Amino acid sequence: MASSSSTAAPLVRAHALAVAAEDLHDEGRWREAAQKLEAAAEQYVRATLTTSDVASLQSLRLLAISHS
Repeated sequence: MASSSSTAAPLVRAHALAVAAEDLHDEGRWREAAQKLEAAAEQYVRATLTTSDVASLQSLRLLAISHS
């Protein structure tokens, strides 16, 4: 992944949202978990806008797809 701080911020937010979604899922709060996953996907997409590294772009796109 790219190491620039502009990429890191969306990645950190995406990870935090995904962790929160997992916790909500475990609690049976499906709607809220889905909303957090969608927000995480949006952050992964935002991160793709800040890098041109092909491997990073592929990974970020896969993460966005898997969280949407």
